[in-house]
Amino acid sequence: MAPKGAVRNGAAKGSLVIAGADPTFRRRLLQSLSSEPHSRRISDVGARPDLEQHVASLLPSVILFDLGAKPDPRTLGIVSALSALAKTIVLADGEDEALAVEALKAGASGFCSRGTTKGLIWKAVQLVEAGEIWVGRGVMLRLIEELATLRAQDSADRPGGECLTSREREI
Repeated sequence: MAPKGAVRNGAAKGSLVIAGADPTFRRRLLQSLSSEPHSRRISDVGARPDLEQHVASLLPSVILFDLGAKPDPRTLGIVSALSALAKTIVLADGEDEALAVEALKAGASGFCSRGTTKGLIWKAVQLVEAGEIWVGRGVMLRLIEELATLRAQDSADRPGGECLTSREREI
């Protein structure tokens, strides 16, 4: 029997979907999140060939997508597809900043460790649903470094770009 507040199908808009290949992790997360007082429906969707279509039929506002203990490169394609359906928060083992940046590039709106507390996951869900991005401080610093590198490369690629002021480059 599903915990109170959890449903297997027919979740209304504003609902939360937990998706991924690890059924034990999904079940624990579902039970943990369902124990919190809220009016949101939570659906659990396992890995399957029609994952994107099944998630789309649930009309979630936020998807928690578990990459699993050892993500493979194909999972970022799934992140991209899910992010086209709803705001997606990626869950992964540890604090892999490079993986977090790749997930954000694939369209994710947030990135959390699989060990994140349920309170922080709910906060991430609320903020992502409101249009914010949820990442750790280290990931944010890595994103800023990457943007600075791209900007420096862009300036250097243009003839005379290194001699221009930032305002001149804008024009």
